[in-house]
Amino acid sequence: MPTAPTAIGLGSEKYAVYIENASREIAGYRIQSIDPSISIATDIDHELGSVDPTGSSTDAPEYRVTIEQNLIDSKTELVLAGLAANATSITLAQLFSDNDIIIYEPVKNAAGSIFQEQKYSGLALADASWLMSAAGIITQSFTLQGTTLTNLTSGMHSWPAADTSSASSIRGKEAIFYLGGSMVAADTIFRVQTFSIRASSPITVIRELGNRSLVGQIVGQPTVTIGFDVLETESQQPETLLTTSLDYSQPATITGAIKIFAPTQSRSALGSEAGTNALKSFKFENLKMTGATISRATVRGQGTKRFDLMVTAATTAASAGMTVYVGNIS
Repeated sequence: MPTAPTAIGLGSEKYAVYIENASREIAGYRIQSIDPSISIATDIDHELGSVDPTGSSTDAPEYRVTIEQNLIDSKTELVLAGLAANATSITLAQLFSDNDIIIYEPVKNAAGSIFQEQKYSGLALADASWLMSAAGIITQSFTLQGTTLTNLTSGMHSWPAADTSSASSIRGKEAIFYLGGSMVAADTIFRVQTFSIRASSPITVIRELGNRSLVGQIVGQPTVTIGFDVLETESQQPETLLTTSLDYSQPATITGAIKIFAPTQSRSALGSEAGTNALKSFKFENLKMTGATISRATVRGQGTKRFDLMVTAATTAASAGMTVYVGNIS
């Protein structure tokens, strides 16, 4: 029988995160949330002649873990892709290639001692997103799907030391969006209010007769979409996104990039910055517009436009059309 707990509850400071891949492990810093979930496929059985269910059968559980984090560097993407700490770029294909990622979640009790740790293994990245807004903090989110959960009560991690050298967060004022051309200052997009990147990959769970556990997972080909909102002005999109002005039946194929700067990095003003010393950059190949809100207005509000684009092909072989750079685009 359960006993009454001594603690009222546990605050967020009692939780930590470690990420492991390819025998390399990092502590997760600037984590804003971790949200694990378990899905157990269950069939309720019935039979002719009775309104009552006769019972149920269940399948092996599947596990998902979502981590949201303030964007301050590229360390999380590097370990998820199984790359060395000194790697300078991560392609979308590399990010969605591994199937043996492990997430550890140690938990302290009210007295400050680690009393349990959840270990999620056999994980593969299913979804990744990066969100930016003009007046907000830049965040990134990763959802992983896996096959195994282990509850550790011994051999647990020590508590991670505090990271006092990195930024606590980076705001949208440090992100510059480029569209078309060669991602130079002349390609800067102005009045951007929000910018989002979402990459995802289908994951097929493998089962077999006679095996009560999941065999594993197969990761499919990833896709990536971006979306952005801009204020209505006299010289903004959609012209850049179309082969022929205002002919939406002919979307242009263009290159895009967004570059993020550390608050302490020097840079030129918006429209003059080529991004030679960026903290982190994203490059998107062969973008095409897939939808838009051409002109949106509300009473006592600003007129805005929204555009959604998708990477439709890869120019760089085996990249899936998107690359994350540790620093400036090379």
